[in-house]
This record gives sequence, C-alpha cells and structure tokens, in this order.
Amino acid sequence: METKIPSSDSGPNWRFNACVNFTYDDWPGYAEGYRRAAEILVAQLVETDGKGIDFLVYPLVFLFRHALELQLKSAIRWGRQALHKPERGFPTHHRIADLWSLCRPLAEEYWPDGSSGLLNDTEMTLEDFQRHDPSGQDFRYSERIDGTRTTSEFSHINIETFCEKATKAYDLLDENSTEFEEGWRVWAEHQPQ
Repeated sequence: METKIPSSDSGPNWRFNACVNFTYDDWPGYAEGYRRAAEILVAQLVETDGKGIDFLVYPLVFLFRHALELQLKSAIRWGRQALHKPERGFPTHHRIADLWSLCRPLAEEYWPDGSSGLLNDTEMTLEDFQRHDPSGQDFRYSERIDGTRTTSEFSHINIETFCEKATKAYDLLDENSTEFEEGWRVWAEHQPQ
C-alpha cells in the first residue's frame, strides 16, 4: 500500500489549510514565517519558564538567522530597484555580513538623514551572526562537513538578549525592504507605458 504525503491536501478543518503562492512577491511571507516561528518558540519558553530551552535554542537561532537573511536579500533586491541600480536581484550565498555590506549603502543612499545608530546596531547583530554561524548551517547541524563541532565556542546563549537584538535588526530590515518596494512602485506607476 502506497503512503501519500498529505502536503497539499485540504483537510477537514479549513483553518489549518495554509495558503501559499497567493501574492506577487512571496519573500515577505517566507521571512515573516521564520520570524513568527521563532517568536512562537520564545513565547513557549516564556510560558513554560524555559522548559526545553537547551533543545529549542538551535531551531530558535536558526529561524531568526534565516528570517534576517531573507529580509536582507529582499531589501537588496528592492533597494536596487528603488534606486535604479543596474544590478538586479540579490546574491544567492548565505554570508549575512556580506549581504549587509550590500544592503547598508542602499539604505544610506535612500535615507541620507537616517539613523546611523540603528544601522550600527543592526550591523553588530549581523556581524555576530556571521562570526558564529557563517554559512547559516551551524544551528541546523551539530557538525560541519569537515567534522568539527558547530557551536563549540558557546556554553550559554541568553535567549532574551538574543531575541531582543535579532528582533530589532529584523524590524529595521523589514522596514527598509517595505519602503524600498513602495518607493519603486510609486516611481513605476509614474512611468510612461
């Protein structure tokens, strides 16, 4: 008997049928999904007074890191369009600090009077991610391809501090991406057909 994976079947309770591919741009949904999953884990840890924290830290850090990476790529893509840069799209690698080195100048050009303090805080957070998880794999696996342990430099990660910094960085990137997209759309609407 063949077992069917019910990945796309509608179930009896319509509230559990998740909609996918319902917008012209799926990037925000992916990034926000990873962020919300991380926030659900945080809420569960708060509600249970940290029960399971030593296991949930790995998916939690991965989820936030991936959300940040997706927001960076979205901001780069929309920033390039909003500023009419010849480059299109975004890099396909996972080096979060390198992505930031492309994104920050776009934000500074688009908002020349913007807060350098917020940008600096975001940069420090992203550099921490890059230093401790350069490829986006270290909180997915316990070993690297070469057999070395992935999180050996840590003994503790304070989830409250981590989440506060990651959320602040995510919010800034989300705002940049949204504003870049809106700026490009306003410009595009005023172009001759």
